[in-house]
Amino acid sequence: MNTGTYIITSKVGTRKLHACTSGTASNGLNVIIKTANNSPDQMWYFNGSRLKSGSNRDYCLARD
Repeated sequence: MNTGTYIITSKVGTRKLHACTSGTASNGLNVIIKTANNSPDQMWYFNGSRLKSGSNRDYCLARD
């Protein structure tokens, strides 16, 4: 995967991976699949090793 900004789309319908459930990115926050609205919360930035929220690049997806 190349470095850059991505929108992760569900194969079912027009839903997109959304970074924030409460309106603000933070540690430990769950992501949800939500109807597309083209907001920065539905954009993701890959820096070569981590997938980060498009709305706040201080946070990244983590594996549990």
